[in-house]
Amino acid sequence: MDKLAIAKAMEDGSPENRYLLDRQTGAVILVSATMGAAELMAFKERMDKHPERFLPIDQTHSDEKLRDMELFVKELNDKKLQAKLITLLGGGNAVRPFLDAVMAHPQASEQWKQWKKTRILKRLASFLKESGLS
Repeated sequence: MDKLAIAKAMEDGSPENRYLLDRQTGAVILVSATMGAAELMAFKERMDKHPERFLPIDQTHSDEKLRDMELFVKELNDKKLQAKLITLLGGGNAVRPFLDAVMAHPQASEQWKQWKKTRILKRLASFLKESGLS
């Protein structure tokens, strides 16, 4: 089982993508609107024959990602950057401005990357445990 592939699937924010874990092979399967009709039908037939084989991988919702940003900001020691990020998070469509502001500060950028990695690993561990895979 490719835990990195599962984590990436969980973090994919694209609404047209859905992911399944093949319990038999451990493969992560992307089901997308870009799949051809024949490919989609063949996969649906496999799923119908063996529904227990395929486990949906829940993607992290945007509100949960926003919550991650809010929690991260509370842990920052740089009060000036913290204030700026709080202001950015208060506006609409805050993800890109938030990331740009964090990436402009090397120490905060590294802190964010490590913090985010920890959150992703926690979500992955929770998913595996809830699915009986850990």
